[in-house]
Amino acid sequence: MLPDREDLRAPVNGPINRGLYDSMEEGEILVVDAMGRTDKAVLGDMMFSRISACKAAAAIVDGAVRDVAHAREKQFPVFARAQCPESYMSWLRPWEKDVPVQCGGVLVMPGDWVLADADGQVVIPADVVHELLARVEEKQRSDAFSQALLAAGYPLDDAYPLPAHMKRLLAEFEATGAIPRTEQVREARKEV
Repeated sequence: MLPDREDLRAPVNGPINRGLYDSMEEGEILVVDAMGRTDKAVLGDMMFSRISACKAAAAIVDGAVRDVAHAREKQFPVFARAQCPESYMSWLRPWEKDVPVQCGGVLVMPGDWVLADADGQVVIPADVVHELLARVEEKQRSDAFSQALLAAGYPLDDAYPLPAHMKRLLAEFEATGAIPRTEQVREARKEV
């Protein structure tokens, strides 16, 4: 999106946004640079309906949207700076699609991966996804061990972030599901 201007009577490149919504593919995420504007909504129920019908994964908007309750009813995830009932028409203009944009101050390139949930959104460059996935799996295993240690009463210093002295006990936990005994932890501390 770019600011609209009075001398532009028709969209320079045609109705970019409508064509984009119709062309969304399964698993894709729509990322919209609405210049951070929170006083004009750039997406609403009808657009969410079309995008979710295409089986797109989500919409992320650096700006405002409306009709979020309708998107939730469709189980279509929407992440935006704000909600606003007023339309963007005659204030903002859809300008280009499938180009690099900024979203939340971060560069988003076509083909990038996006991880989004209620805690926030992270843009992952396509060329590092596989490396990152391997690190994520390792982190999830480590975190599962940390959670089990905390539930068993171990202090944070022994549980999170998983200290070096506990890393050798991780393999045993993964193999057996057994929480290390206090004596094992004491011995592990001495070895490091």
